[in-house]
Amino acid sequence: ALVWTEETSGSEGVTLPDNWDGPFDVMWVPERYIDAKAASFSDSWQLYYRDANGEVLFITAWSTSALPNVDMEGMRLVDETQIQDGQAIIYSKEETNTNMLLWTVNDYIIQVMGDATTEEIEKIAENFLF
Repeated sequence: ALVWTEETSGSEGVTLPDNWDGPFDVMWVPERYIDAKAASFSDSWQLYYRDANGEVLFITAWSTSALPNVDMEGMRLVDETQIQDGQAIIYSKEETNTNMLLWTVNDYIIQVMGDATTEEIEKIAENFLF
């Protein structure tokens, strides 16, 4: 079921939606992302952040039993790295100024995607709290 919730301030000043029930807490996002919404499904959780210009940052977690469909069209590999004992791969799509991090950690597949820089999406993942 899709559940939109009101936003509230979470730990470390990061805005999290009320009743966020995902398997992680987001401890850092760039300050420009202030409007937060959440959606929960049977095997995935999503956070949506929007800035004043309408740009969106998506953070999605799937359980490893899920079979996520990730659109890779036009994406090019930027980097591979270890984050919190999990393998992370960073991609970029220059035509749309979109960067994406795919990360497998703690029995979850995590995607961080939006107009944030590659450094910012990596820092977001580094600051997850499971």
